[in-house]
Amino acid sequence: MKNNALIFPGNVKIDFFEFKKTYAKNFSLGMSIAVLIHILLIGVYYFIHTTEKGIVSKHHYIVVNLSDQPSINIPFDPPIAVSSPGTSAKNAIPVPVPDDKAVNETLIPTQSELSRAWVQTGSGNGEGVKEVQTDIKTETRTEVVPDIKKFIPLEIEPEVVEPAIPQYPELAKRAGIEGTVVVKVLIGKDGKPVKAVAVKFDSEIFVQPSLDAAMKFVFTPAIQHKAPVMVWTTIPFKFRLNN
Repeated sequence: MKNNALIFPGNVKIDFFEFKKTYAKNFSLGMSIAVLIHILLIGVYYFIHTTEKGIVSKHHYIVVNLSDQPSINIPFDPPIAVSSPGTSAKNAIPVPVPDDKAVNETLIPTQSELSRAWVQTGSGNGEGVKEVQTDIKTETRTEVVPDIKKFIPLEIEPEVVEPAIPQYPELAKRAGIEGTVVVKVLIGKDGKPVKAVAVKFDSEIFVQPSLDAAMKFVFTPAIQHKAPVMVWTTIPFKFRLNN
């Protein structure tokens, strides 16, 4: 029969079955002791930490007694005496005065009276008195041209009503040159072109015919906020030979 025994350091022998029987009990006891030691260490840590915090916090508060502070006397300038105002205009009572002491009233002309200026000329003896009427010219407000690169949101886009075909240059026909010109056209409030600019082209020979044709276009006005506005639009012109 085999000897079922466990040998520990120091040549200590313990019966295997007895060790197995008491293993669960000893394990539970060891875990309980370990938990109690951890709880004790945590309690000691919090106690020391709380005590140190209370000691440090006492050094951050300084009590100042205002009654112990010396009084500071700041000199102030005496208030400026203001004389009492006279009778206000609201409570004034009109008093009649003689005509020779009355002040002449100044009449301010109205806007309609300012729109015309009257000039009288003569010899000073009452003869040859002329009445000349001079109208004051009012300054007209110039139309603001939108930026050619700026996008303008519109309620109604302009549409072509009458297109125009550019004339093919004779020199380009003989040389067999073809090309494309992209023209930016500024459309006025009446739908007619105001300005044309060539922004892209293959050959310079087609630029001027394209600009001339773009200025002959007729559009419907662009609408923004229910009113016509000036706007830029793009027209591409393609020059192609039939043969």
